[in-house]
Amino acid sequence: MSTRGVLFELDPPLPQRGEIVLDIVWPVLLDGVRRLKFVVRGKIVRIDERTAAVRIRSFEFRTRRTTKQS
Repeated sequence: MSTRGVLFELDPPLPQRGEIVLDIVWPVLLDGVRRLKFVVRGKIVRIDERTAAVRIRSFEFRTRRTTKQS
């Protein structure tokens, strides 16, 4: 991941071109308690046998829902 793009492994295959939204679980908690996800909107610019490259058009952090545990 960089400021301009994301490269990731494929499973299952994606179309060769087009728009995509990636929801990435962020490893750091907000204020030490809230889970986050990093939402990326972009364009698929390259696909090979195992990876896809996406050019980032926009991104934002969102809080994730917490699940109640019994």
